[in-house]
Amino acid sequence: MKKISVTVIDTLNYWPSIKALNKTIDTLEDKIECVYWFSDIPFPEQIRVPIFWIKIPKIMNYNDEYGKIGRAHV
Repeated sequence: MKKISVTVIDTLNYWPSIKALNKTIDTLEDKIECVYWFSDIPFPEQIRVPIFWIKIPKIMNYNDEYGKIGRAHV
């Protein structure tokens, strides 16, 4: 059976992301190999699959920060 990895990126609204991840795990648990949590905080709960925290900086104002990133690549 093929396994999948789940990636979650969040530095703003953690709980909706956590809720969505938990629903995904409930649905696909036996198919999920691991979760990659890209955030400014460690994952705040225990889950049934391995989770790897990749620390990223908190983006305070998404529109301004992403706008700067977009302009830098144009």
